[in-house]
Amino acid sequence: MYKPLEDLYSDLEVESGNPKCKGCSILKKNKPCHSVMDYEEMDQCDVLFVTDSLSFRFGATHGADLKATNLLNEMMSDEFLITGAVKCPSVKEEDMSTSDRKICRQHILDTVERVQPKLIFACGNLALKQLTKQSGIQKKRGAAIELELESGFKTVVVPIFHPYAVLKEPKNEMLFNIDIQNAYNIYILGKKGTSNFDYSVLMYLEDIASFIDRVDKTVAWAVDTETEGLDFLRHDITTISITTPDETCVIPFKHKDSPFLGEMDKLVAMINLLFSYDNRKVFHNVKFDLRMLLRQGVRIPIKTLFCTQMFHHLWNENLPKSLMDIIKIHFPEELDKL
Repeated sequence: MYKPLEDLYSDLEVESGNPKCKGCSILKKNKPCHSVMDYEEMDQCDVLFVTDSLSFRFGATHGADLKATNLLNEMMSDEFLITGAVKCPSVKEEDMSTSDRKICRQHILDTVERVQPKLIFACGNLALKQLTKQSGIQKKRGAAIELELESGFKTVVVPIFHPYAVLKEPKNEMLFNIDIQNAYNIYILGKKGTSNFDYSVLMYLEDIASFIDRVDKTVAWAVDTETEGLDFLRHDITTISITTPDETCVIPFKHKDSPFLGEMDKLVAMINLLFSYDNRKVFHNVKFDLRMLLRQGVRIPIKTLFCTQMFHHLWNENLPKSLMDIIKIHFPEELDKL
């Protein structure tokens, strides 16, 4: 015979009268319990996973349901803790108003204060909002956001997909695993990048000529254009950046402060000479840059082109292909320099 709901959860310690929850509309909804202060029993731990809300299992509350917990256990060999961004179990993002989230946010900040983690994984959009007041898990996943409490304690929050998103869509598993492993390597193991991002701006035609001589001896180099907008028929190129294994140089093109505005014919001729060499030119989303350059009179031999976006798609068609996503996947240790 089944027990009545109120008897099933009668032994659960609940602080429904918690003054921090005053004014929250969730308290008026028919939930088995409210305001479970799970963090009051937590110890300090280096890694904290924050899901959306607490989960009921076998008459008790947990940071995540069994499937999600098992998935995280498979990923992590070291100790970690799981909690909910919302301390009322089984609450979804759409259940909460902006006012509710503001009231509830203090609980997750109290959790961080108690646990003192070096690294927090915000699993899904609700956890991201509660921890950082930001949203957009698809764009922000994998990149660290600094969190500072009123006490002065500082840590980093790394947004990742919710385990449900992985269980529901297996194509998300690779990004989920990569984001967790990269963040762990950087913020727990201390593996940081050593790249040098210094660059020089070429303000004289003589400097560009000297750069062309140096580039001629390089097997491959990367190219990026900055533009006024995305319409190649109306917008102009402002700068052209070229990176070799040894240096990065920026050529002001039709930038408002460019010294070449009165001698564009000479500049275009020199850039055409630069691009005429047989070196491999590496672009990202090359079709956009080619249209922009072609309209300015710059032509590049097709056989010398290499597009990272295209080859990333060939490597794995299920992964996002933006330049930032490629950095997150292949060069995560450089993210803190961007």
